[in-house]
Amino acid sequence: MEPDLIRDGRLEPATLLRPDVDDDRAFKLERPTERREQRPEIVTRDEADVGDPEILEQLPAPPDALVAGVGTGGTLIGVGQAFRAANPDVLILGLEPGESRTICCGEIALHAIEGIADGFVPGIIARHRSEIGDMISVSSDEAVDEMRRLAREHGIFVGPSSGAHMVAAKRLHSERPELRTIVTLFCDEGEKYIADHHAR
Repeated sequence: MEPDLIRDGRLEPATLLRPDVDDDRAFKLERPTERREQRPEIVTRDEADVGDPEILEQLPAPPDALVAGVGTGGTLIGVGQAFRAANPDVLILGLEPGESRTICCGEIALHAIEGIADGFVPGIIARHRSEIGDMISVSSDEAVDEMRRLAREHGIFVGPSSGAHMVAAKRLHSERPELRTIVTLFCDEGEKYIADHHAR
């Protein structure tokens, strides 16, 4: 079964594995350009301009910090590099679940924050580790509680990873009040978490 690969007209991840039709035990590496021939509306991460100024244009001042979860690591490193071009002193923080701090401590465990900390150190993180100021962790319970609060108080219907991002950004603001412009990302939607988290 092929996973849901398209979100907001974008293919995620940039490269994907899918079961080979001839042998269900083997996997075939499929490049986005091959898939693009069948789905021309897809824009892959490889085609996107990492230095796209969209976020920077909306900020009142150059960013002081970026907090982003580490899935493939591409968003943290790519956006971090764009932010560093605007502010060489920007603080770049990676986010991991408190239960599974693989990059920080080598820990691998179950957690409820889908999309980050899949139990390995992504290659892009290994190659660009010096660009990350620090790693911050948020527990699954904190993430889910914040996800529910965002829906209840602000009408923002997201999933646990967005809750984790918000907790981490608020914690950073509390600990480092001199950082006036902290950017974080909400990368998931609440619909797929209704039964597990929102309906309780």
